[in-house]
Amino acid sequence: MPSYQAKVANATEKHEPPPVDYFADDAPNTCVTPAPPTCVTPPPDTHVSHPPQNAGKCDTLTHTDTHDTQDTQRYPTTPNGSAGFASETGLFSNSKYAAFFKEHRHLNLRDYTEAVVDWAREQAEARAGDYSQWQTPTFDVVYLLRGHDGYRPHLENPQAALKLFDSIIRKFNADVDTPWEQWLEVDEDEGKADFVDQWCHCRYMVGDSPLAVAIDAARRVRLKLADDVHAARVCDTEHESAKDYEFFISVVGYLQTAMGNRSISISCRFFGQALGVSRQTISRYRRWALEDRYIRCTKRFSFHSSRPANQNTADEFRFDVSRFKCLDTKAANGTADAFKEGGAP
Repeated sequence: MPSYQAKVANATEKHEPPPVDYFADDAPNTCVTPAPPTCVTPPPDTHVSHPPQNAGKCDTLTHTDTHDTQDTQRYPTTPNGSAGFASETGLFSNSKYAAFFKEHRHLNLRDYTEAVVDWAREQAEARAGDYSQWQTPTFDVVYLLRGHDGYRPHLENPQAALKLFDSIIRKFNADVDTPWEQWLEVDEDEGKADFVDQWCHCRYMVGDSPLAVAIDAARRVRLKLADDVHAARVCDTEHESAKDYEFFISVVGYLQTAMGNRSISISCRFFGQALGVSRQTISRYRRWALEDRYIRCTKRFSFHSSRPANQNTADEFRFDVSRFKCLDTKAANGTADAFKEGGAP
């Protein structure tokens, strides 16, 4: 277990970006035009009590940038490959998974596990022949199990979660010698391998949205900005305000790691609602983040009054995860390079 000083060293920004002359001919395109509100309805019942798996590994009060890039195992985000957090909320916040979890979360460990397995089998039967559906029974099981209090202690230990789940399904029926084949219709060795892989693959808890996960992670593991940024911006580190610029940067950084190697949306409307500040404040923070080189605009907003609302798009951004070792080691492969190289959104 690293010392407290070592943890803080991982959380303090050390890299100071070079000054930028924004009036030079080759000045970067900062794209500071505020984005219109993203047309997404926030989930009515968002369950946020724990950080995502990867954020939890940064267990400390602050994180600092070391500008290091480490060759570590990095799991991709959800199989949905869309940009931003807007389209993710349908699957992970206001969906059949959240509805099932809300209805059954009060059950004890064994009964909840049995209910999950039965539900996963029903979903598999309903998806039979529909090759557009990527979910497998094992994914359904893993995603729902991770939300129950009995499995939460093992979020960082897929082998322990597998051992617990295997011991429970073997007690469903003592006369069944092959519970994986019987209850999940999968070969035991293949099923266990899929279970462990999916356990590591899942970034969100059932009922959580990526934005809610990022905010929860920022509250638990706040990023600490460089001294020169503190001197130029408004950062209430002493009281750890959830409304200051430093907290905003923390949320955006965790949102990038949660969404993987893709562009993210920083909606003035929903960020403002979530952080308890005005849209103008989020717009200001976003402009500062562009000037401080924490984020880069990858796509300008597109709006036309004659188009349907779902065809109008907001600005998209990428966060420089390489400036914080805590984020860089947890980000998906290529995320840091995409920011530097100006990768496609």
